[in-house]
Amino acid sequence: MRKEGYHYAEGNLLRRLRLIDLEMHGRKFLYNRDVWWETLLKQLGLSMLKASWIHGTTRRYWKTYAGASPIFSDTMSTIQRLKKAGFRLGMVSDSDGTP
Repeated sequence: MRKEGYHYAEGNLLRRLRLIDLEMHGRKFLYNRDVWWETLLKQLGLSMLKASWIHGTTRRYWKTYAGASPIFSDTMSTIQRLKKAGFRLGMVSDSDGTP
């Protein structure tokens, strides 16, 4: 938001996002980070920012999150061992599906 000329205290933004996060977890619909940012922007009176900006922010969020979440050192060897033993593998994630 700083690039667009809007300045807000980081602590205030994080508190608001935490409340939005808690509210979304209590609902029975698909968790969606785009809605997360949209809700925050409405609260800040910035709902005029475009959907492309919102989705771009979601993509930057997940890129940062993934970059700070390295896999365990034995992940790949464990997967190979399980596959070799005949296990069918799947992945479960709590992400919102944004690549």
